[in-house]
Amino acid sequence: MIAACKSGDEQKLSEALLSRFTVISCEPYTEEEEEKVVLAGSTVENKDINESNDLAPNFNLTERLNCLRITKELDKFNNGELENNLRTSVYILQKGLTEQRENQISIFKEHFKLELPVYEDGICHFENPENTKIQGNQYFQSKIYKIKMLSFQNNIELYDKQIFFTKKFSELCDTILFGLSLRIPVILEGEAGQGKQNAIHYMAKKLGLDIINIVISKSTKVDDLLMKIIIEKSEIGEILVKNQETELYKAIKSTEEHPKKLILFQGINNSSPAALNILNSIFIMNAKILLSNGSILEKGNMNIIAVFNKGR
Repeated sequence: MIAACKSGDEQKLSEALLSRFTVISCEPYTEEEEEKVVLAGSTVENKDINESNDLAPNFNLTERLNCLRITKELDKFNNGELENNLRTSVYILQKGLTEQRENQISIFKEHFKLELPVYEDGICHFENPENTKIQGNQYFQSKIYKIKMLSFQNNIELYDKQIFFTKKFSELCDTILFGLSLRIPVILEGEAGQGKQNAIHYMAKKLGLDIINIVISKSTKVDDLLMKIIIEKSEIGEILVKNQETELYKAIKSTEEHPKKLILFQGINNSSPAALNILNSIFIMNAKILLSNGSILEKGNMNIIAVFNKGR
């Protein structure tokens, strides 16, 4: 029998339980060791890591690898623009890691030597849907980053009567499209009233995605998220234990190349440590999801957005 826990958590266990184990402390990797371990399972080369490090010296190794993964995806949309795609990836990640406003964004653009169009109030910054149909398929494309995503809508109207395109709203929509099209989970953080929900529902409508709304509260358990255990008694008095798959479970294991579900986590700031651990496994690429019954849930393609409400 082997058990694992975070360093220091073993102190929370009772003496009676601890006496049944030999506790072995595993020292954390040094930065050099971590780089060797991570690169061993990656297609990224040292020279690529060094180039991204020159642009963003404050990024850790994981963030640099994410940056390079995003760059490779951008290459599919902007072929032959490797250097500019790398700068765009660093810019997007840097912008998301920093609480900033327009003056800081301008500094980022100047630093990364990016010539991106600017957002303007009252103007939708997506391409005319009539110009983004390919072989009978409708795509939704950003004018800013040139990325596009398959839409399940046949006829897209860019403007809605209930929506006014402020610069902030347009930026939120572009960020959502950037994440969904590149299969990167998006976390929108901010106070209420900043347009997060409007942007999410606007993009879901234009892309033809069905939203799976998952509200996280402080009492949300792991079983509530993925697989509920139901105990019943049969007609002859036998105890039956059944596993009931949740909508989230079904969406996660979907093998569709272009999933039609949008998983929306509301209020992830309320997550308990156990629920946060599961969410971490869902968000991180190649991480395995361990279910309460001991089995492993294999992940398929997913569209994921989470909302983090500040001040709550």
